Amino acid sequence: MILNRREFLKTSYRTGVAAIVIRYLNPGNAFSSPLPGQAALASQSLAGKQLYEGRIKATGGKIYAIDFRAKDFPGWPTNERRGVILRAPRVDLVYKGLDLEQMRQQYGDFKLVTGQDLNQWGCLGAPPFLKPEFYVSPGASPAYFGQPIALISFKSVDDFLAVKSKLPELKRYIQYEGNSPQLAEPNYGSSSFVFYQGKGREPEFSFMKDVPGTDFTDTSAALLAKDRYQALTNRYSQKIQDELDQSGWLKLKSSYSTQSVDPMFLEPENGLSWYDSKSQTLSLVLGTQSPQEDAVAIEAFFSKANTPPIKRIVVHCCFLGGGFGGKDSSDFSLHLAIAALAEPDVSHRIVHTRSDQFQGGLKRHASKTDISMAVDSNGQFQYLRSEMTLDGGGQNNYSFAVQSVGARNASGAYHFPRSQIDAVANASKNIPAGSMRGFGSFQSSFALECLIDEAAQALKMDPIEIRLKNCLPGNPYTQTGVQLVIPTHAQKVLTAARQSSLWRDRASHKKQKSNSEILYGTGFAAAFKTFGKHENGCLAGVEISPNGMIKLYTPSVDMGNGSATTLSLSISSIFGRPADEVQIGVTDYFDALNLVTTPAKSEKEQGELSLNPFWTPSLVISSAASTSAYHLRHTVLEAAKVIRDFGLIPAAFLLLGIPAADAQSRSDDYSFDANGFNYKDGRKFSFAQLAAAAYQNDLMTGALVHGYYRESWAEASFVLSQRSYDTEIDALSIRRGANQYVAVPRTRVKYSPLRSLNGDANRMSSYAAIVSVTVNRSTGEIRVVDAETFLDCGPPIQKEIVEGQMLGAFAMGIGQTLTEDLSLDNQSAGQGEFNLHLYKLPTARECAVGVAKFNILDATQGDEPRGMSEVVFNPISAAIVNALADATQYRFKSLPIRQADVKKALST
Repeated sequence: MILNRREFLKTSYRTGVAAIVIRYLNPGNAFSSPLPGQAALASQSLAGKQLYEGRIKATGGKIYAIDFRAKDFPGWPTNERRGVILRAPRVDLVYKGLDLEQMRQQYGDFKLVTGQDLNQWGCLGAPPFLKPEFYVSPGASPAYFGQPIALISFKSVDDFLAVKSKLPELKRYIQYEGNSPQLAEPNYGSSSFVFYQGKGREPEFSFMKDVPGTDFTDTSAALLAKDRYQALTNRYSQKIQDELDQSGWLKLKSSYSTQSVDPMFLEPENGLSWYDSKSQTLSLVLGTQSPQEDAVAIEAFFSKANTPPIKRIVVHCCFLGGGFGGKDSSDFSLHLAIAALAEPDVSHRIVHTRSDQFQGGLKRHASKTDISMAVDSNGQFQYLRSEMTLDGGGQNNYSFAVQSVGARNASGAYHFPRSQIDAVANASKNIPAGSMRGFGSFQSSFALECLIDEAAQALKMDPIEIRLKNCLPGNPYTQTGVQLVIPTHAQKVLTAARQSSLWRDRASHKKQKSNSEILYGTGFAAAFKTFGKHENGCLAGVEISPNGMIKLYTPSVDMGNGSATTLSLSISSIFGRPADEVQIGVTDYFDALNLVTTPAKSEKEQGELSLNPFWTPSLVISSAASTSAYHLRHTVLEAAKVIRDFGLIPAAFLLLGIPAADAQSRSDDYSFDANGFNYKDGRKFSFAQLAAAAYQNDLMTGALVHGYYRESWAEASFVLSQRSYDTEIDALSIRRGANQYVAVPRTRVKYSPLRSLNGDANRMSSYAAIVSVTVNRSTGEIRVVDAETFLDCGPPIQKEIVEGQMLGAFAMGIGQTLTEDLSLDNQSAGQGEFNLHLYKLPTARECAVGVAKFNILDATQGDEPRGMSEVVFNPISAAIVNALADATQYRFKSLPIRQADVKKALST
């Protein structure tokens, strides 16, 4: 069904009866009067190094969800209920129920929502993200550690505080009966890619080249095509095996494993909710990477329920106190909604403690990768075989996609003429894993980078040299057959690393710093990670106010990646100055685009649907996959160009007394800077003067755009000011003067072929890391004592934000390698007693702070900014493992590496 504008009711999503509005509690946004600490920031603060929200953070203003209470929001009931989620600490026994009599004696009066209640309401979890039974019901076995059993709601904050110290004992009142049956669960998703280069420039056989497309109206034709592809896959798999058997290549085989870890964001999940029965509106306040998806999940969960009807869902998002993927499609928002609908017309607040977050929050997938490769005597890679198994835990939260991305990135930016890649995400009783930083590519690249070092050692080659020898050339084909549209610059980062004194002089450093007590070693690893998704719908809006202030609107959420700052700074290339005000995480501005969407199932259908000048294949993506630097920035720039070319420049030429039609032919005669418009004869006009002229003459003062990226940007033409405007967006709405927005129907559009949905992101960032470690022979203690890293991310929008991402990822990588683990001292995080006394984070002292160097390489001419928040995490663990191999002559293959592991290795 195609949805029209009226059905959206100021929303970017409407999946059933509920309209969805997303608002962001950021500077200059929100309500009729500013909330405490939320004064708008002047654009001057963005001209240097300050974050858009930096001043508010530094002065203690309210910016995170944890900062807000119901009384902060006009119209909300001021009395707050305090909710606690009771979760299953065991999975081996059948859940019988709760000892309510004992609970009430200990905790007083409270309201309870159980699995039975949800069943009676008619609520059902929707796959793939939720089990059909969200809360465990009596007589059922918990599907996983931490599965919700009940939501306990205390009438007031005072009631909650009175029993807060006893809340960790709640699990004592869970009753069980009998052992849980052992049930086999299907996997969450699997991938298989076979690649054979052959003698030509293009692959002879690959997934993208040979897999059947989706353009089948005949089921029998689709089955025949699938059978043909499978037969080809089998044939080339055998061909690869025959060539391996007949070769004299060096063959290496190994197995590497990584543990599950917690995202460990500073702010555990928390939020507020309120259902107003009069307006039938559900309002939420929370920090989330995916506000639209959260609201859609709530609407779907209650769509057939006999609870009070939801006509409108309003999500007030906050800046995140850390995300890393752990707040992308989390089920936390559902608990807030359950509390509100169970008791309407009062405010509800749920706040995870750190133990709660350990037990109920999303985790990184634990992995095991069996990997083998073949290398000729010259060090040329000939073959890669990677079989990665991920533990998805008890719910399929992006596991279906994580395994796919891990498999698609399994060969990095190296050329293997032959490869066979398999990946699978399995279900288990463990805490659900989600889309944590790296999204599967960390696990696959860790195994690859370690095995490459094994190959270098066997061939007595320099580890960087062997990598340089095998980099993909130019704009190459990946092992799935996707052709990258930009160079990887792998050689660039590898060459920079090779020239580092930390690497060049590593032998002398080892000799100087090793002694009878201390072993010293240096290791290297690289990472090459695609950014963006295979399908990216991006929205942006830019306005100029009557007094010349520039405003930016985007549905993007700042999850700590600095997008509020970088998207604002991006338009400096158009106007010579950043935006004065940024509204992020909003959707209710974009209804004026008149967008409609429904998935196309064939090329023919895509052609038919695109005849509607307001149809688009995808509306908007969540804040993930390192999309802000390139994809989201693109639409921001396109909106700014419309204002500049059809608003400010014509206004300037009116003030100059020159026909506006001459502006295009005189583009070398004028420029913009932070103060406004400059003409070649010395005349200048401020932004206030330009805005006044634009409003007075009904020139363009606002532009809302939608861009769609699938293999390449959609291209479209629009008639603006009586001329055709060709651009890389597929939808546009404009405002002239102080009038209302009017959607402009496109006159043509070009989308990439539908079969490109089989592919993956076709842009890549490159990163390299050198790490030096010491090992205490007696205690087994490992210390990271020095490091230097090298990043190619195109021209950085703001250098300090990029450096912050690099430093944070470095610390995260050290934790992943040496300290963090969700199963220590025979206690599981899923049992509800886990906290930071058991989960060790690396300290500044353990991260070579002040010693490690983080280099952002000069951008290659013509490059655009590249997403980099994930790639900078991926190589750290492999670099440390390779450094330990250099120091100890022992190769560790399982993370984390503990002192006991080192002592055992040294003793043998």
